Amino acid sequence: DSRRFEGIDADFKELANAVQQTPNVVEATNKVGLFADLLDILSNGTNPQQVEKHLSKLFDNMAKMQFDADEEERPAQSAVGVFSREEEYVPFSQPCEYTGQVALTCTQIWWTSDVGMAFSRLEEGYDNAMKEFHRKQ
Repeated sequence: DSRRFEGIDADFKELANAVQQTPNVVEATNKVGLFADLLDILSNGTNPQQVEKHLSKLFDNMAKMQFDADEEERPAQSAVGVFSREEEYVPFSQPCEYTGQVALTCTQIWWTSDVGMAFSRLEEGYDNAMKEFHRKQ
């Protein structure tokens, strides 16, 4: 897991540096080969099947979601369960509306946790904790 994190962290830093060099958000997020997850989640918030592909980046071992079907047997907006990579199925106790909100909430929890860790490191005497956190962001 630590090697995987280091790879993701390096990719993120490379992406952040590239975006910083391009102040126009439309240009920065529409470069060839760049897939801006957060923008995709935001722009597809009403299409949970499109948001689903990002949830595995937030939840370990999550492969896909099971959605209710509408009258025409097409996937509906509500998720009713989740599949692991081993095809293990876990039903939700109630349907989940707004799967995009789930993803965004998780990213905010992650960010809040990182901020808390930076403050803890600062209290422990690590004077550069906030500067390093800022650089990471």
